[in-house]
Amino acid sequence: MTPAAATVKQETENLQQLFNEAIAQHESGHLDTARPIYEKLRASVGPNPDVLHLLGTLEFQQGAAHKGARLIRQAILQRPESASYYDHFGSAMRSAGDPAIAEKAYGRACIINPASGSAFLNSAIVALETGHPDKALAKAEESVRLMPGNADAWLRFGTALHASNKYEMAAEAFGQARNMAPDTAEPYFHLQRTFITLENIAAANKAAKQGMLLDPGRHEIYAHFRSDDVPDAAHLTGLFPKRLATIVKPSSSKVWEQLAAEYYSELQYEAVAKSAQRSAVLAPELIGAYNSLATATYHLGQFERSIRISRYGLTVSPSFGDIGFNLSLSAFSIGDIETGWKYWPNRLSMANAAKRFHLPKHWTPTRGKPSHVLVASEQGIGDDIIHLSCLPDLLEEVEHVTVETDIRLFPLLMRSFPSLNLIEKQLRPGPNGETTHDYEYVQSAHRFTHSLISGDLPALYRHGRRKSEPQNGYLKADEQMRSEWRKRLKECGPAPYLGLCWRSGTLVTDHRKIAYLSLDELIAEIPTNRFTLINLQYGDPTDEISDLQEKTGITVHDFPDLNQTKELDRVAALMSCLDLAVSPGTAALALACSVGIPVIGLQKSYLFVGDGRDILFPNLYPVKPRSAPTIVPDRAQRMGEAIRYFLKHGSLPIRKA
Repeated sequence: MTPAAATVKQETENLQQLFNEAIAQHESGHLDTARPIYEKLRASVGPNPDVLHLLGTLEFQQGAAHKGARLIRQAILQRPESASYYDHFGSAMRSAGDPAIAEKAYGRACIINPASGSAFLNSAIVALETGHPDKALAKAEESVRLMPGNADAWLRFGTALHASNKYEMAAEAFGQARNMAPDTAEPYFHLQRTFITLENIAAANKAAKQGMLLDPGRHEIYAHFRSDDVPDAAHLTGLFPKRLATIVKPSSSKVWEQLAAEYYSELQYEAVAKSAQRSAVLAPELIGAYNSLATATYHLGQFERSIRISRYGLTVSPSFGDIGFNLSLSAFSIGDIETGWKYWPNRLSMANAAKRFHLPKHWTPTRGKPSHVLVASEQGIGDDIIHLSCLPDLLEEVEHVTVETDIRLFPLLMRSFPSLNLIEKQLRPGPNGETTHDYEYVQSAHRFTHSLISGDLPALYRHGRRKSEPQNGYLKADEQMRSEWRKRLKECGPAPYLGLCWRSGTLVTDHRKIAYLSLDELIAEIPTNRFTLINLQYGDPTDEISDLQEKTGITVHDFPDLNQTKELDRVAALMSCLDLAVSPGTAALALACSVGIPVIGLQKSYLFVGDGRDILFPNLYPVKPRSAPTIVPDRAQRMGEAIRYFLKHGSLPIRKA
């Protein structure tokens, strides 16, 4: 052998050793060690397809999916008959977020090598992820035929069967996956879910417990292991299903935070606070626990504690609007008005706040007199009615004002403020279907120079050096409608007329429900023989009114021809003819306040700024003191006291500022 041939042979052997070493390190999961070896091989042998393929595979495994796909594609161009190249190219494209190309690549791998169980398995995974269970089922079935000892193949086969509503067969497939990988939690999770569907609660519970022991951090298992998810499992009620996650893994901040959320849904605020505090101790760098703890202590009436927690939470996440808004309300509740207004703008960055686009620059009085101000709408129609009570103050200062609001308020606002410009709410669907406000078109049409949100007005005109006293009713009802209502009220009975609203007319969640009373609870505290009762409840209260009539003989007069949700001008005219109204914190309360009649609110004052008085409506008497916790059992009794005071004195016991 010549020296030159020996040298070439040695170099070849060296390169083969490097290649073998790179593969060994790669297969052992030592990707950082394998990378420089692949790079050295690439520099030595050029664009070798095997090196390009393996280096590309390593790249996407380390998160560089697009780069990895490009390298594997170069390998495919040189060796288009390799099924493994297409299989790994598909995985790179799936990792890069392009399932369509991934599916084609896997399909090509299956054609080139029909014995490749891996390619069929990957095809099944993509089909499941893209919502094609029939295709996934065929591919997964072939993968288990080719790889009968592969637990992942059986797992995907079971998932495809479950997605195809073949639950008995799915349970068998998941059982096969469990038998092959008994130390992996994934099969137990799927078994639990399938057994719940099959109503085999004992088997579901057993699978859940086994999965929890193997992977206490798998929170989906806990989510399914609850009494409300398994309604027929009476033995799962109580604390056990809620505390199970924390018992299994007490060191996890996440499970304590989830427990706090579970307690919050049940209005158990003390338990929320304890669980959230434990979560915060375990992970002081995460905002979720602070938000839960601040919210719970606020509901408990522990406002100073809630403020401290909220301040700390804002050091963790300064832009977290929900906790900033909580701080505002807690500050108002202890009379720290300056702090309350300081954090009041956080309402606009809360998680459920609508995004706003193309809104003109914000106006404050320090910036001089604006040419044209847009007052943008708050969240709901009730919010607008409340905050626009400060509109007379703004109109004294700014000549050209346009208000964005619900079209149902247009007649009332145009009658009350003839010079006011009005536009409908500029609502647009966002990219994910969420509600947004987009002012691009109206800005072009109206040329606004500045803007405010309607909720900004109270901070300007009910606080600080510009503070002024509110008007006793800022909306004017239609006189002809008022005349018609007076006649109809006389037909119902003699004065005084008491209007009743007792709940929201829309979605009533558990947390909203605690602010409401039933019609029976209201009536129990009202001297009904002294009033003619008038329905102000929007929605459909027919059954409640009929039940009351049947049980007690008490009549609450309703007007079926009045749509109390849509015909707000007529509703306002009716309200203006009443002697007194009672309502929780709904749009009905705001509207009754806005027409100037005496109103008893089954809540705290607006913005919690006063006790026994309200800074926005001087005709409103709030029955709850601002320092009270959220749940107060004697609201109905407080309302009854206020009504009896009204009957005796002809006015409500409203305190002076």
